[in-house]
Amino acid sequence: MSWWRKLLGIQPEFETVSQDVPLSTLMRWYIYDTGADSENEIAEVLGLTPVSEEGNNKERQDSEDRLGEVLDLMPYLDFISSVAADAVAGMQMKEMKKAGLITTDADIEDDMSTMASVYKAIAISSLVGGFSIALRLGLVTNNAIASDIALKNMEEENGF
Repeated sequence: MSWWRKLLGIQPEFETVSQDVPLSTLMRWYIYDTGADSENEIAEVLGLTPVSEEGNNKERQDSEDRLGEVLDLMPYLDFISSVAADAVAGMQMKEMKKAGLITTDADIEDDMSTMASVYKAIAISSLVGGFSIALRLGLVTNNAIASDIALKNMEEENGF
């Protein structure tokens, strides 16, 4: 239908903006935005060159700016990471029971809690890193009120 718009002189209501960001930059942003402490060590494992102390400070500041854009989404990301962690831990526990690796209920409770905590930490850091980059690049926009999720979650936990 673009020929029709040209014929009638109608201009599109949006503008497509494109930007090229090197993969190495995206990888470094992700490393910093996930909150890893050993950024240079992780960078080297991924095949990136380490940054100087000055570069490290700049990357951390840039990361704080990106993470500021994610704050409104945190209740949502926290909720999704909890669901993911519980699902993965539950499936793993089911398989461990089948294999006879877990026999008592006490073992199951302790192990389930520990696994869910580890999986949640991985999920939340991955979601935060991914969303901070997506928001910065304009791949997604934050135009929703995230507090509804936190309130509904509190209502379920407290039974109101």
